[in-house]
Amino acid sequence: MPVAFDSIESPLQKDITDTRSITLPYNTPEIEFEFASLNHTSSEKKKYAYMLEGFDKDWNESSDKRSASYTNLDPGTYTFKVKGLNNEGKWSPRILSLQLNITPPFWLTWWLKIVAYLCIVGIGIGVYKLRMRTIKDQQKVRERKVEE
Repeated sequence: MPVAFDSIESPLQKDITDTRSITLPYNTPEIEFEFASLNHTSSEKKKYAYMLEGFDKDWNESSDKRSASYTNLDPGTYTFKVKGLNNEGKWSPRILSLQLNITPPFWLTWWLKIVAYLCIVGIGIGVYKLRMRTIKDQQKVRERKVEE
């Protein structure tokens, strides 16, 4: 039961059967997975269950549709899983999975957060030092006035 990635510009670097993970940018509006079973039973008996771990809470069952579509996923790591019914009408123990990584926008990356934190700390230290220098200058002016 191969898993396929349906997109105008595919992020696949190799054949889907050899792919274990896919990385997409945060602004990918939609991703659709198409799947098929090599089980040669009648199409009425074919049934699939799929889930996107990290998004779906439980398995989604589908008999007439051989695809799963997701829109506007938050940045993070997900695992798409799919399984089908076997000849006896029971869920196959073989579950195919594909890891899906959605990269965050640059303003949510860890390195930008560190840079922003360091800038805020630097500005805080700069304001503190400037204020302390102003206070010392005012103190020197008062001392001169007292001496006069």
